[in-house]
Amino acid sequence: MATFANQGVYSQASFGQHGSAYLKTAANVFIPPVGSVVVAIQCLALTKFDVLESEDSNRFFNHVNVAHNIGDLISAAKCDNSRFLDTTTDPVSKDRINQALHDDQGRFKAIIKGVGFNEAGDEDASFVELDRKVTINAAETLQLVSGEQGRGGQDIVDATEFPAGLTIFGRFSRVSLVADGGVILYLGPSQDYEKRNPQ
Repeated sequence: MATFANQGVYSQASFGQHGSAYLKTAANVFIPPVGSVVVAIQCLALTKFDVLESEDSNRFFNHVNVAHNIGDLISAAKCDNSRFLDTTTDPVSKDRINQALHDDQGRFKAIIKGVGFNEAGDEDASFVELDRKVTINAAETLQLVSGEQGRGGQDIVDATEFPAGLTIFGRFSRVSLVADGGVILYLGPSQDYEKRNPQ
């Protein structure tokens, strides 16, 4: 349901003890109270969302950003049983360190250990150092995954339909419907609230 560290808080949210709201009118934007987010949405009719904004748009699906789509690297030249990969990105961000590299079929290849130096030890902003020797073809698209974000998430658009009876879970900070219908919104503590008030 959410990222609650305390099981009691999780149980309260699952039974609506942190609050709930009913939303049925198109373009009416629901904003939760300070310190709260919408953690579950029960669809009472066929539902399409005009606004589905997440507390963390990289981790929870939403309209603002494609969650779990951290990006790709493309090999500039063949890497043949080596720990160093030349990419088409210049410079490769230091944020890529500790991210996992997968091939275009999602098969694990290696972990990025460092950026900015080639095999000879010379500075080269397009190189990444891997934690193991791999073979990668030239112009191969490599998918990245971090400890917080996966890969392969897709857009939620206004035309995306959620059937009546379905409950979706996430951490939403704003919700609005495309057309009149009906949803029940269940609230829980926001991540900011949880950080300020550890259990």
